[in-house]
Amino acid sequence: MSIRLLEHLRDELIATGIVQNTPEFCRSWLGRSEGYIRVLRYNRIDPSVETLAICSNKLGHYAARLNGSDANNHKAWALKLINLKALCDSAISRQAEAGTFQMFLLSLVDDKGVDIAHVESHSIIQSTLVR
Repeated sequence: MSIRLLEHLRDELIATGIVQNTPEFCRSWLGRSEGYIRVLRYNRIDPSVETLAICSNKLGHYAARLNGSDANNHKAWALKLINLKALCDSAISRQAEAGTFQMFLLSLVDDKGVDIAHVESHSIIQSTLVR
């Protein structure tokens, strides 16, 4: 889900002319290498909360700067950035909730005497709890 979010953010920033391409988006807005999205897609993993937080922070920073301008088109861009920041913040919240739930499940599994080192995913945890 979050890879699609990053691609949506990138596409919106390219459409407004704020960034020119994916490598620039990854470096300037995510604080990552230019191939970051490609690596995420190849490994089928979501971006880190840290990466989403960096992007959210930059979106908020530039939205505030644009909002301070007297130009009408800057205010429209600021609104676009605020909406994109809200999407980022929502993804951060979902990942944080998922992480908290995973920690809870791990504590349950640990209480049942299962070796945490061998628990690799939610499905293994859930199947262990059902037994």
